[in-house]
Amino acid sequence: MGKRIEWIDTAKGIGLILVILGHLHIPFMTTWIYLFHMPLFFFLSGLVYSGGKYTWKQYLIKKAKSLLVPYVTYGFIILLFYTIVNSIIGVENSLYGSTREMFKNLIIQEHFWTIWFLTALFLVEIIYYFLNKICSANYKKLTAISILMCAIGLMRYRLGFGSLPWNLDIAFVAQLFFHVGRIMKSSKILKTITAPSNVRKNVLYTNVFLMVNVISGVMGIKLTHESLDMSVGLYGNEILTFISAFSGIFFVISLSNLTQPLAVQYLGRNTMLIFALHSRVIIVGCSYIYEVLGVFQGIGYAEQILSAIVTFVIIIIMLVPVTEIIKKSRVKFWFGM
Repeated sequence: MGKRIEWIDTAKGIGLILVILGHLHIPFMTTWIYLFHMPLFFFLSGLVYSGGKYTWKQYLIKKAKSLLVPYVTYGFIILLFYTIVNSIIGVENSLYGSTREMFKNLIIQEHFWTIWFLTALFLVEIIYYFLNKICSANYKKLTAISILMCAIGLMRYRLGFGSLPWNLDIAFVAQLFFHVGRIMKSSKILKTITAPSNVRKNVLYTNVFLMVNVISGVMGIKLTHESLDMSVGLYGNEILTFISAFSGIFFVISLSNLTQPLAVQYLGRNTMLIFALHSRVIIVGCSYIYEVLGVFQGIGYAEQILSAIVTFVIIIIMLVPVTEIIKKSRVKFWFGM
């Protein structure tokens, strides 16, 4: 069990690193990352699902505390940040409009800011809890309903329907990744990938999953000129998208079983604050500072990569100490810790 926890922490840490790198817009890498990085988090959440131990009221309160309370906390921190930024640069130059408009979007939450994931995951968890109860934990019935719900979500995308409050439209699709994570928890496939074995076999798994991920992802993008982007409800070619997403998920799992750096495991155990604030606060703040200083303003690949490296280091240097301080405080539960 200890081994299993370690690779899950590593996978979450890799996922967090990919999220940050995806938001740094490194040439070519961002498109690849978006093929699977958010499905990975929904899958891992399903992998550790434990709703069967609770009554519906207990589970609702538990998930509200772990997801909605941090959502409100980080939402108001980001709102305050942009209110200050707007007072400096002017509302007319704002990325998200006035404070009133941002507050409205924060309440409705339709693909808004990085923390869209928290409301989407909350809905996925609650929906799945009731589906699990209705189906009496029958995996065949759960799978059928999960596929149907995902199909409805994808159909909405195909027909051009708009987003739904609290990202319910994303939750319909995301719950399939969550469900597969749940049923894979005790599967032979996952046990084979994560079982202690020789390095050569682990490397083979990792490379095969990566190859399938890249090939199917590239084919899907060529066919539709769209990559997967769950944050705004884009799914491209659905069949190739799901092949690419699941192979990307298993690529990360295989890699996590192959190597488990302590620093990556640390990030996997402390994702919340870094996930919530790195993009809409630190990266945006760095962009303004770079502009004032006149650095990293070129469009060359080398400069973009150097800018991404510097910003990544700044994110870690700034947010890891803050994470440690909050973890030792009485208000840590506000921040999902």
